[in-house]
Amino acid sequence: IEEGFVEHRVADDVMERLEAAKDPVIWSAHANVLAELVEHHLDEEEEELFPLMRQQIQKEKEADAVIHFLSLRGSTQAH
Repeated sequence: IEEGFVEHRVADDVMERLEAAKDPVIWSAHANVLAELVEHHLDEEEEELFPLMRQQIQKEKEADAVIHFLSLRGSTQAH
């Protein structure tokens, strides 16, 4: 989990650099790094974190957790 927090901070830093980049080559480099970081992070969550969460969540609460996750995800996707 701690690694995930670090990845979020690194992604925020790369995002700031991406937004500030004026040179298209520099912008592209930052965009590629951010895409790789996000893909790696999502893969880890799906392969490691989500299965652990599924083991801990009671079956009757699982649907509520999925709905809540999708709601949060939807609100962040708008940004």
